[in-house]
Amino acid sequence: MNLIKMSVIAVLSTAAFAAHAAPTGNGTTDTASATINASGQIDRPIAVTKTIDFNFGTLVRPSTGSGTAVIDTSGNISLTGGVTLVKSSTNSVKQGQFRVNGEPAQSITVSVPSTMTMSGPNSSSITVSLSPDHGTASEVLSGAQNDTADGTLVCNVGGTVPVSTATVTGQYTGSYTVSANYN
Repeated sequence: MNLIKMSVIAVLSTAAFAAHAAPTGNGTTDTASATINASGQIDRPIAVTKTIDFNFGTLVRPSTGSGTAVIDTSGNISLTGGVTLVKSSTNSVKQGQFRVNGEPAQSITVSVPSTMTMSGPNSSSITVSLSPDHGTASEVLSGAQNDTADGTLVCNVGGTVPVSTATVTGQYTGSYTVSANYN
């Protein structure tokens, strides 16, 4: 009995498929079509350019204890704990600054590290805490959509340098990398 049911089902399935694919009365098959539109946007590449190097000037370590030199995002310096600034280096104190260029009015993410290491004499180093005015949330480049000029965002980076009586004297240098990408 099962063999007869299976044969009948197979015959009916084949007949239904043949009827669906069979040509209509005029000799053509039943077809349908749709048009799909495509679109997209090409943005100019994003670029990050350094505009000002970060500089703490010449600091004098405290005679006892420890302190800090703090540069804010406007380039102002404040000193604590007996740390002093050599007067002749006052004009060399600068916050770090970079510019991001890209597609106007586009949302971007700027990434600035939270610290950097400055290396000094005799394998000494100082860890600098960085504090940017941008780079903690999504930002939008200046300008309006379809502007011919680049959209821009200027970012300033301040920082805090710890200085103690144990800090080795001499020149310290270091660098940090910033990046930006479209959201």
